[in-house]
Amino acid sequence: MHQAPPVDHHAFKMESVSGVASEGPTAYFILKVPSSGVAVLLTAIALLLPILLRIHKKYRKMQEDSKTPFPFLELPQELRDMVYEHLLEEHPAYPPPPTCPKHASAMDWMLPGHWSSTSPQPKPSNWIMLTNKQIHEEYMKLLCQRATFRLTVSPQNYQNPCATPTSTHPSDKKIWHIAPSTLQQIRSCDLSLIATSSMLGVTDPRNMTSSDWTLAAQIRRELSFLTNVSNFTLDAKAIADPLWNPLWIWYHIHHFAAVGQRVGRAEIESHHVQFGYVESGGEFSDEG
Repeated sequence: MHQAPPVDHHAFKMESVSGVASEGPTAYFILKVPSSGVAVLLTAIALLLPILLRIHKKYRKMQEDSKTPFPFLELPQELRDMVYEHLLEEHPAYPPPPTCPKHASAMDWMLPGHWSSTSPQPKPSNWIMLTNKQIHEEYMKLLCQRATFRLTVSPQNYQNPCATPTSTHPSDKKIWHIAPSTLQQIRSCDLSLIATSSMLGVTDPRNMTSSDWTLAAQIRRELSFLTNVSNFTLDAKAIADPLWNPLWIWYHIHHFAAVGQRVGRAEIESHHVQFGYVESGGEFSDEG
């Protein structure tokens, strides 16, 4: 036999219209509401409300914390150096090499001439050094201690200031855009000199003395800031043309290495100097 669930009896008193003016009969109605359902609902609300409020507070706190920058400078110096080490370039190049040109069309990759056996590796980003002055100084100090800087002089980044043989004053324009404070911290450096006849600054190299070479004087002046370098390598190449012999550039390079035999604490020794030439339209050849 079906038994009805226990209920609470709530009495409501209702008076007739005539009973408003005078006392009359009063009617009572009983509303039946299950007590167990109300209890469960009230209990669930009482339990969930504090949890929802706590979750809301944590979410607001996470939003506020995400707006606060990470206190990187409060880390110990050793930990900051470990972060910098992941961003160091092995061979910083000055001037930087040209970037690879992008495909003119989205379909160019299908052409055989654009196929490559190895895909270019992404270069580590070192934009962190531009965050502030302290981070820049710490990063550059570690970079100068660990990396080998590659300095290049070529027709792409050097133009003779004047083509007349009487002009011997060095140009005020720097070959490498490196701060003297950075050059003073460099420990290892490779210098690559790729010379053409126009870079000698004279029409006839037989009428020129090495002391009159404008480019050599400018290189020595800029390298004079390498006061802490301990390893220096000079690599010289001459690009020949029908009007001159590459032997002239070798002669002046030998004189340049002899005059500036020391760069900082490093000697430009004979086994650190390589010479070669490139025939007009030909291949490069090493000569020592």
